Amino acid sequence: MDWTIEDWEWTQTPEGAAAVIRAPVSPGPADIVRLRKQLAADRVRVAIELARARVKAQRKFFHPVVGDCAGVEMASSNAAARYKASRFVHTLGAGACVADLCCGIGGDAMELGNAGLQVVGVDLDPVRAWMCRQNAGVQTLVCDVLDPSVPSGVFHLDPARRTDDGRRSRDLDALQPGPTVWEELIRARHDGAIKLHPGVNASELPAGELEIISESGKLTQAVLWIGRLAQRERRATLVDRAGGVIAQLSGPADRPEDESPIADYIHTMDPSVERADLAAELIGETGLRLVHPGAGLLTGSSPSGHPMTAAFRVLDAMPWDRGRVKEALRSHDAGVVEVKTRGQAVDTDAAQSSLRGRGDRLLTLFVLPLGRSVTAIITERNRKNTRPAAAPGGRGLDTNP
Repeated sequence: MDWTIEDWEWTQTPEGAAAVIRAPVSPGPADIVRLRKQLAADRVRVAIELARARVKAQRKFFHPVVGDCAGVEMASSNAAARYKASRFVHTLGAGACVADLCCGIGGDAMELGNAGLQVVGVDLDPVRAWMCRQNAGVQTLVCDVLDPSVPSGVFHLDPARRTDDGRRSRDLDALQPGPTVWEELIRARHDGAIKLHPGVNASELPAGELEIISESGKLTQAVLWIGRLAQRERRATLVDRAGGVIAQLSGPADRPEDESPIADYIHTMDPSVERADLAAELIGETGLRLVHPGAGLLTGSSPSGHPMTAAFRVLDAMPWDRGRVKEALRSHDAGVVEVKTRGQAVDTDAAQSSLRGRGDRLLTLFVLPLGRSVTAIITERNRKNTRPAAAPGGRGLDTNP
């Protein structure tokens, strides 16, 4: 960021707060001209940035925060941060010291502090350190994560996950700080947590417990727990908007290779389960069977009701052929058709548009490569089990609801 702490401090004055309220989220040229008649250019810019950031923040935070758009986007939500803080307290006890390294605007520091831990935020960017102090009310330091001025204790590290052109990167060597620094932190502090992208390759990570966190069915982050904080090899955790645990699975990583005929119901899995390689654990808990390796579907004679599954009653199944499937959908009185796929077997936008019928039923069509062929499964969502289906992308099912 090229603005100053003074710019952001001004937003906390009565004049600045009023300007933020007046600032348009999507300003046009006329808006900029109007605001510059009242304020200096730097203050117009920061007021608009904070107004835009607060709109983004509504999806993540329980209360308004001070931050820029990129800072809000990179920060942990209150829900994920609250859950992680509970793990720190459970293992370390209230009052333990936690260094929140690369603290950003303070998404994790807020909940670590609220949980009764002694938190010190650390960031190389003085503006972000100031934001963390405003949002979390904790001491902050502007320095490198290995600086000797950082108090001893366990750590929470959130390395930057963007490349120079602004795109997110999953390459560990592109993270700042990267794995070499992680090793030094682990040697010095022994216990900690590293926040990572949920698509991280587990084989590239240091020893520890890899946890995949899903918030209401959407993957948000992975956490590598180190030392005393590591309990199992893998964990999949589904949290609600308040940070409470809806369901968890833990155990050794395993990718079952079973195949089973499609029964009366199919089930999608919460994406954290697959990403953590814990499908075998879910199968063990539910008694369901795997439809096909890599398909992301379980099947059984009845809906499982497990909070990490979403159940769909099977109405029909056939090889994928658009004309034949459209006719079958018509016979089932289809109206709006939700299409889910994997591996880009079909264009979900085009398929949903072309397959929509004139009936009254909302149906879900799965178009999936099963072995060497592509199979279409016509289903109706089980309304007694309202867990969301896997989110788009990654190893989830691509969907266009």
